[in-house]
Amino acid sequence: MEQVVKDLLRKVQQGEETVFDVVKDVSGENPKMQLVVTSKKLNPEPPPVPVKAESPKRVHGFGSIDGFVKYITKYKSDDTVILADPIKQIVQCVLNEKAANGFEVLTYKPIVHPLYSAWKAVLKQQIEVTEFVKFLIQMKRTIVNPTSDSLTLLFSQIKAAKNMTVHKGVGAKTINGIICEIEIMGTGLDKQEAHLPDSILIHVPVFCDSESINVNLDLMLSVDQDNDIFVTMASSDAMTAEIATFEQYVAKLNAIDPEHVTCSLGEVRHQGWDYLRSNNG
Repeated sequence: MEQVVKDLLRKVQQGEETVFDVVKDVSGENPKMQLVVTSKKLNPEPPPVPVKAESPKRVHGFGSIDGFVKYITKYKSDDTVILADPIKQIVQCVLNEKAANGFEVLTYKPIVHPLYSAWKAVLKQQIEVTEFVKFLIQMKRTIVNPTSDSLTLLFSQIKAAKNMTVHKGVGAKTINGIICEIEIMGTGLDKQEAHLPDSILIHVPVFCDSESINVNLDLMLSVDQDNDIFVTMASSDAMTAEIATFEQYVAKLNAIDPEHVTCSLGEVRHQGWDYLRSNNG
C-alpha cells in the first residue's frame, strides 16, 4: 500500500489530481476502514479576464495658439469657459464647466522666442562695455537702428573723459564743492568722435508663434572709479510688446464662438470644500 501511494504521488500527470478518500466498509460482519486512492482529471476554471486600468488623468498643455484654438473649436460646448491672464501669460480653458465627474483644465502658455529672450535677459543688468560689444555682435541681425555695424564700432572704440572743477564760493547763492563732468564718446566710421545713442531699436518676435515687431531699448552709460565703462539697458516697450501680442491671442480665442463660449480675463482656481460636522454621532 505504501508503494502504491508513493507511485501515485510521483506519477501525477499534468491536468490530473490524486484523491485520497477514507471510507468505512460495512459490507461484512466486521466493518473496517479503507483508503481509496483515485485519479481525477482537473476541470480548472477559466482565468479571469484582466481588468483594463483607466487611462491617467489628462492634462493638455499647448504651446501654439493655432493648435489651442483648433482643439477648443473641435470639442467646445455651451458650457466652455476660457480665462486669460496677460500678466502671467497663460490661458486656461474648461471645456465643460458643468461636468459632474470633474473636468480637465486645458492650458496655453506661449513660448518666448529665443531672440527676444536673449535681449530680455540683459535688461536692467550692468554690463561691461567689452562684453556688451560681444553681445551686439551675436545679436547683430536683430538690430534695426542704429545699424549693427555702426553700433558695434561706436562701442568698440569708446572712451570716457572726466572734467573736475572745484568751486569755492561765499554767500547765500554760491556753489561749494567739486563738480565732476563725465563725457562718454565713441568713434564713428569717419574716425571722428560721435555721441553714443541713447536707445536701440530691435526687430524680433516676442513668442515663437508670433510675428516680429519693433521694440525700443533705452541705453544708460556709467563709469566707475577705475574708469571702466558699463552699459545698462531698460525698456518699457518690452512689457508693452508682450501684452500687445498676448492680446492678439485673446482676440483669436474670443472669435471662436462669442455666443456660446465664455471668454474673459481671469484664471481658474481650485479650493477645497468645507464639510459640516454630522449630528448623527
